[in-house]
Amino acid sequence: MPNPAGSVSSRKIRGKQGDVPGVEVVGKKGATELLNRFGSLHEIFAPEVANGEKVKGALKKVLEQREQAELSVRLATLQHDVELGLSLKDLRYQETTRV
Repeated sequence: MPNPAGSVSSRKIRGKQGDVPGVEVVGKKGATELLNRFGSLHEIFAPEVANGEKVKGALKKVLEQREQAELSVRLATLQHDVELGLSLKDLRYQETTRV
């Protein structure tokens, strides 16, 4: 299993990380425990979790700040499907002559 402490979800669940805000008062330990327990941020927000009777600690903070957590993950996720409008030929190095 990959180390959840290094994942985008873990880093962005935690408090401020660089320019992307996270969930206040949730640290590395709390974020790692949540991701080990639930597997992903998506699973944390499953209705059966959100409606559970004993919601406390880091889980409570993440559920209370769901919008912030989701925004943080969205901002930190690299987009790999961006259309550049260029072909590989356009990107090939072309030596220029100096005058």
